[in-house]
Amino acid sequence: MKNFVLLFKKFDMDNNGILNEEEFVNILSATSIYGEALEENTIRLLSMIDPNNNKQITFSECVSLFGRV
Repeated sequence: MKNFVLLFKKFDMDNNGILNEEEFVNILSATSIYGEALEENTIRLLSMIDPNNNKQITFSECVSLFGRV
């Protein structure tokens, strides 16, 4: 968990505790979870983590998502 906290803070460019879609995609890219399949999984993951499409992704939403994936 400590590593993910550091990763989240690194990509939360405005330090507001909320990621926008670009910041979230950058985390996905940095973790290499999906490797070559990142692009095809990005839309699916964004719809899972941000179903209302408000383009604001919190730390707890990220933890919840990565706990399911």
